[in-house]
Amino acid sequence: MLPNLNLDDRTYQEILDRARQSIHRLDPGWTDENTHDPGITMIELFAYITEAQQYYINRVTARNEFKFLKLLGVIPEPTKQAYAEIQVSGVERSRWLPEGTILSADRIDFETTQNLYLLPQKIERVVVQEDADSTMHAWEGIHSPEFYLFGNEAKQDSRFYIGLDSALPSDIPLHITFDLVEDAQFSRNTVNQDQEHIKPPVQLEWSYFGEWSEGQYGWNPLTILADYTRELTFDGSLYFQLTEPMVAHAVYPAVDTPRYWIRCVLHQSGYETPPILKHLLLNTIQAREGHTAIALERFDYDGSIGAKVQWLHRLAQEDEIEVRIREQNGWHIWHRIDDMEHAHSEERCYVVKKMQDGSVCIHFGDGNKGKVPSIGKRKIMLIAWEPSFRERRYIGQSNGMPVQHYRVASPGEKLAHLRIQVGTSDPSSNEMVWHHWQQVEDLDSSGSEDRHFQYDEYNGEIRFGDNEKGMIPAPAPTNNICLIAYTSGGGERGNIKNNTLTLLPQVESSSLQATNYRHGYGGQDAETLDQAKRRLSSDLHQINRAVTASDYEQIALRTPGLRVASVKALPLYVSGLVDYPNRKAAGQITLVVVPYGKGRPEPSPAYLHAVKQHMEQYRLLGTQLHVIGPQYMTVNIQAQLVVEPYCKNKISLFTDVLEKYFDPLRQQGEFGKSIRSSQLHNLLSRVPGVIYVQDVWIHVEGTGAKRDESGNVSIPPNGLAAGGDYNIELFTPNEIR
Repeated sequence: MLPNLNLDDRTYQEILDRARQSIHRLDPGWTDENTHDPGITMIELFAYITEAQQYYINRVTARNEFKFLKLLGVIPEPTKQAYAEIQVSGVERSRWLPEGTILSADRIDFETTQNLYLLPQKIERVVVQEDADSTMHAWEGIHSPEFYLFGNEAKQDSRFYIGLDSALPSDIPLHITFDLVEDAQFSRNTVNQDQEHIKPPVQLEWSYFGEWSEGQYGWNPLTILADYTRELTFDGSLYFQLTEPMVAHAVYPAVDTPRYWIRCVLHQSGYETPPILKHLLLNTIQAREGHTAIALERFDYDGSIGAKVQWLHRLAQEDEIEVRIREQNGWHIWHRIDDMEHAHSEERCYVVKKMQDGSVCIHFGDGNKGKVPSIGKRKIMLIAWEPSFRERRYIGQSNGMPVQHYRVASPGEKLAHLRIQVGTSDPSSNEMVWHHWQQVEDLDSSGSEDRHFQYDEYNGEIRFGDNEKGMIPAPAPTNNICLIAYTSGGGERGNIKNNTLTLLPQVESSSLQATNYRHGYGGQDAETLDQAKRRLSSDLHQINRAVTASDYEQIALRTPGLRVASVKALPLYVSGLVDYPNRKAAGQITLVVVPYGKGRPEPSPAYLHAVKQHMEQYRLLGTQLHVIGPQYMTVNIQAQLVVEPYCKNKISLFTDVLEKYFDPLRQQGEFGKSIRSSQLHNLLSRVPGVIYVQDVWIHVEGTGAKRDESGNVSIPPNGLAAGGDYNIELFTPNEIR
């Protein structure tokens, strides 16, 4: 470990001498340096104060700084697990892949985060129909070329079709994953969970070709369960379900054989840039870095007779399962029996049955033979563990003393998920009643009645409180501290390269293969003190209230789910107001928004609505907000230039300069800026080979453009100059003479 820096490294005399040596450099007129001089007295005073401050600052340790950050509401981020997107191939029959299935890459374990229903179907065609006269089709697969899903303009009612070789099953949740090309120059703003209400600026309609009624077929609406692509504006999966069987059909030009089709229609257009498909995948699943040794799942119970719960998980297949039910006084462990026939009415028992899909089904009693579980949300808890953890689950027996600590992992081992229960003896029933204890970063804010513990990663131990800061676990005659969830892992090492994960041979099918088709992401080591302080500084500069025009612009630029190229806030302005800013509209503010795109990008009505919806939570009460698109002003330039002979025929050199200058995406914040001939003179004269600019004429097309006596043109406040026609005449010096 590196030693702490010694900040108290200068004495009072050293500080004083250095200050006196600076007098002649800072103030040559100060000649009296004797003790009676008031200036020397002040230097001595500040030297004393500096020396005292050094002493106290030197006593502030890293622990103190962490506490100061906590007072400011900043808690260092814990270790985070990495994620990877997985595709399973070699599927020969429909079957379930259980949650927790292990994949590995160079001794780094990943686990699937949910159950996956594997499909043997293949995507054979993707047909894109931009309009009635333009149809194309592309191939499916990881190596297929990239193409526009709705054509390169993404017009309303354009569509694409996905053709499969066989029918998908109905009444089972399914999903298709879209891997889109991300624009590296201008990324889309992310969407947090609390921003899901802001809808994307497009609307899609999904359907499939299937049965309507007996003997009748057509396009049926697809039941969308979840859309993590947000209408194909992000990478992600579309979760859906079929209500009726699919029927084979031919879609032009893929008429070589009937296929089973899913259709997507662009009902409301509003993409800034049309989506480009890179990969279209079936049988994908997300995997999380880490290794789960103890897993738990909680279930609801509605009070029905003959209650049962079904759980599909890798560890549940190991036949190491425990059931705990929450009752009024806490959690109780129920015991497993083979048959309910001999159970009495109050016996806490259950029966385990293995299902064909690999899941386990837990059956409870009906009140006559076996006790009925408690009614309520998440009151049934199933725990499964690896055989090697059978004895390690119970980590100790509380002795009732303060600051108890127990080893749960190897020193330095990262734990991504750790949950424990502590049992207390119930005198009335002579049974153990269990309660959840919560893991906290430290016990400083814990009270005497708080069931809290902390994990010390350095020593691999958990620690309890002293009945002042955190409750002491009650003493018990047997081991009463139990691990109920345990996952090791986390950190940057999980951000693996693509195509490095492989499926471990725990799945009963030698044909199955799986790998990550993208790089791992999200893995993060525990935040250091310096990183936490930098995050605090960034958070303090984050604008969370729209007061000034700059505030409105900065907040609008980060509208979730959109690519916003530029924004201009016009205080006290509404669209159509003339003679602004001499005339003002009280209580109004207008945002002019330019989306990212090619040419002259125009925001759709849905795009403008999304920006306004985002801004509503930030604006001041009493301020009326308007969001509009730019008014493009077409700028036509006629110029006469005297150039070197080698530039005589290089007109494109000058038109390219003007195109770049009048590019709407380059003119960030230049709304309403007058177009001055002097600026164009300066711009063209800097082009290599130009001797001088003889003359420049400006003609602007658009409502509100005004020319003054000098030839300069002013445009409306919401106007944005855009290139038009350029008539460039080039002359050599000899031609001028």
